[in-house]
Amino acid sequence: MLDFKLKDRGVVLFIVLGTIFVAVILANVALNIMVSQSRFTRHKVSRIQAEYAAWAAINYANEMLRLRTTNPGLGWAAGDCPAPGGCPLPDLPSFPPTILSVNIILALSNTPNCPSPPAPLGVTCISARILYANPTP
Repeated sequence: MLDFKLKDRGVVLFIVLGTIFVAVILANVALNIMVSQSRFTRHKVSRIQAEYAAWAAINYANEMLRLRTTNPGLGWAAGDCPAPGGCPLPDLPSFPPTILSVNIILALSNTPNCPSPPAPLGVTCISARILYANPTP
């Protein structure tokens, strides 16, 4: 059994206070790591949603170009959505609220707005510009 003398009682108080202090610091470090990981995850989810919105815009532009070739007068032609503004993707009700705007840019292969590698002449380049925001915590 432990036998503390009268003069050793103050040491136990400092040991307990020191242990509580170390536990509080470790809990604070763990909490900061969890908060930063949560913020990082929300940002990554927003980026992935923006990427899928861009693919949706490119698929929509492909369909509009195909519609123009099968039904003249409908759909889009290669010069209908020039840079820098492009054409907005209509009706965004199914997109998450973090996607603020989606613009589609159509350019001919011989213009500077066509990304590399250069495509053959007469080919339409499709690009999408997505404006997204991180969700607030």
